[in-house]
Amino acid sequence: MKKKLIIPAILVVILIGSILFTNQRNNAKEVHFSIDVEDKKVKKDDEFTLKVTVSSGYEMSSVDAYVSYDDALLEFISSENDSVLGASGTLHIAEQFGEGVTEAVYVIRMKALEVGSSDFKIYDAYSIDEEDSNYMKIKKASAGIEIIKNETEPSDATLSELLVVPGTLDKEFSPDTHEYSINVAYDVEELILSAIPADEESVVTIDKELTLEKGDNVFTITVTAPSGDAIDYKLNVYRAFTKDEIVE
Repeated sequence: MKKKLIIPAILVVILIGSILFTNQRNNAKEVHFSIDVEDKKVKKDDEFTLKVTVSSGYEMSSVDAYVSYDDALLEFISSENDSVLGASGTLHIAEQFGEGVTEAVYVIRMKALEVGSSDFKIYDAYSIDEEDSNYMKIKKASAGIEIIKNETEPSDATLSELLVVPGTLDKEFSPDTHEYSINVAYDVEELILSAIPADEESVVTIDKELTLEKGDNVFTITVTAPSGDAIDYKLNVYRAFTKDEIVE
């Protein structure tokens, strides 16, 4: 006599629920976020167009997303769409749609500030389904851009003068000599430095505050020309450890 296989009713309910949930997840409505850059390489100081596209096979009632970028290299200029705001390395896209919208395109103008590479990445993105007001499954892509030197801009990244107070440079300053040293007494806790670029449009930066620790200190002075060319000048400063130590 064959035995009958008896499956408890509660197990049947669990199995059916699991199948339905799996099918529901597999059939989740998707929305795609993509980023396109008109040129993969742009020159320093040039503007370019960034395009963010949001699309789905289903109607969307709203979209909200952030796009990150390196604000040391890039600057947000404007957008054709009032739903886009940009500042401090972040683009924010937020829009409510009317009926029947399955795609939205956001055209954004950016400016290349410095030579280097930057990625555009989408994060904290969501879209609401128009039909049932549920969150849609997100698929997203990133894009990158390389900022290159602008050969039409001045490229002189040298200094014409370097003065340090107090102290005397170990050698006479020359634009083509990129490393200098000075010694200062124990009671000198901070330097005053004057670094004048040969091209007045070049930008001079120092890697840290000019405060001095006892012993060896190293400062890097960077000159960046309008073209994006850059030259580093190294300043080694020795501060005496004690008041009695004699430095020359």
